[in-house]
Amino acid sequence: MSPYALFLAAVLAVPFILFSLGYIDWIFFAAGLGIVIYAGLLLVNIEIGFLILIFLRSSLDYFRFTTEGTLNAAALVTVGLIVLSLFYVLYRKINILKFEESGPWLIFLAASALSFGISKNLAGSLADWLRLSSIFAAYLMTRTLVVSEKKAKVFFLTILLSSLIPMTVALYQWGTDQGVFSKDFEYGRLAGTFSHPNAFSSYLLIILVFNLVLILEKQSFIAGKLLFLHTAFCLFLFVMTFSRGAWIVFVISMLFIGFLRYRKVFILMPILAILALVFFPAIGERLEGMIFFGAAGDASSITWRQMAWSNAMELFLKNPLLGNGLGMISYELGYRAHNDYVRLLAETGVVGIVSYFFLVYGTIRRSWKDYKKSATALAKALNLALLAILLGFVVRQYADNTLRHTVVMIYLWILIAITRNISGWQKVEKPEAVRE
Repeated sequence: MSPYALFLAAVLAVPFILFSLGYIDWIFFAAGLGIVIYAGLLLVNIEIGFLILIFLRSSLDYFRFTTEGTLNAAALVTVGLIVLSLFYVLYRKINILKFEESGPWLIFLAASALSFGISKNLAGSLADWLRLSSIFAAYLMTRTLVVSEKKAKVFFLTILLSSLIPMTVALYQWGTDQGVFSKDFEYGRLAGTFSHPNAFSSYLLIILVFNLVLILEKQSFIAGKLLFLHTAFCLFLFVMTFSRGAWIVFVISMLFIGFLRYRKVFILMPILAILALVFFPAIGERLEGMIFFGAAGDASSITWRQMAWSNAMELFLKNPLLGNGLGMISYELGYRAHNDYVRLLAETGVVGIVSYFFLVYGTIRRSWKDYKKSATALAKALNLALLAILLGFVVRQYADNTLRHTVVMIYLWILIAITRNISGWQKVEKPEAVRE
């Protein structure tokens, strides 16, 4: 018998022994058994294990099985991604610096860690830093595992499949009037399996833009009819999140796509806007809440955010160079910044935000170069969708906690990695074209 089989059998027996002796209840038994089985799968086939993680990650925020939420499925995945990536890179002796974004990512992570010594809540700062690290880990794993267009298709399809559980839960929330309610908005906001409707809307936004560009380019990793159906459901649920920031970013992204390549988008967008306002009149009410005060005299969305940003900037002035530590805005002020740039200034200082701008600029610049040099319609479509999303998120980060939505960023950076690899396989340049 193989020594690996004996080792796995011994490890597999641990949850059963602890459960039979009464040291753990059935919930932790099931969780421990699942972890052990998954670890065994990684030893057998790390690629399948990673694909399973991609499929499940969008649904894990729904399950928090501890009283204080400090240890949950999402947190386990965060740590697991980092460990998995680290060991895989070391085992395969991969030079991660050959990937375009690795250097800027490492600089950003190092700059973010400099404020640990200043932080008043080191555990919280470390947890936030690990979330950022898990995003980079997902990027590295995808860059190393996607070695052919066939594998790229499998990874992209897995991302689409990952939306099935969140979308099904969201449809159930809509059908049973169990959406998330806000005090100044009478209609339910769909959150799916995500912790907040804004995170769900950002996730759907990424999928929507990629789907629509693939449809416009007449390229697809899956059957065209299925892609249309999936996109239609995504669009409906995206509207029903009532996430104003995501709506604005969607419009910006689509107009950018129309300006750069698909002129028909300029006809499509007004039609979609009119249909949305006719069938969902609550959209107008939701948009009014951005500017006007609520019925109970509550501050408008813009007014509240300006107050939050002002308070966060006062925190920044205490330690402008290195910041006060990741997560310290929530710790000090009791709420999140709703602006990633203000957050980075207050929590990581000038050093942190400059390193982040370096990462974002490099990623957009690389995407633009790959778009211009794309040799196939598929590579052109993926790079265009990626550019639209990146530019859209640059805007979205002015009014949302995007970097806190780790699950969303993981999927975005997996798509960045897929697109980079596909672009790297191109050898022949073709002239740029504009599609009417």
